[in-house]
Amino acid sequence: MKEYSYNPVTADIAAEVGEICGPDNVLYDQPDKLERYAHDQVSEKKYAHLPELWLTSIRRRLSDSHCLDSPISLRSSTGSWRTSVTPRGC
Repeated sequence: MKEYSYNPVTADIAAEVGEICGPDNVLYDQPDKLERYAHDQVSEKKYAHLPELWLTSIRRRLSDSHCLDSPISLRSSTGSWRTSVTPRGC
């Protein structure tokens, strides 16, 4: 099996995600707010992992014309950043 390595999310990447999806939709470097997204339905601490970045729902911004392109722009950018993306709640 091929192994992959990914880069950590940096402040520059978080800023770029904010440009794509709107800065109000990005949680980064805020452990107190990211804590609630550290697990799914299984809340046992041994399964928890604090995310590096959390993107809140961008559906709120549908009146914004560039919002419709945000998921596509974001997904294409993650390849150049070499970061891992885990979609949740889709």
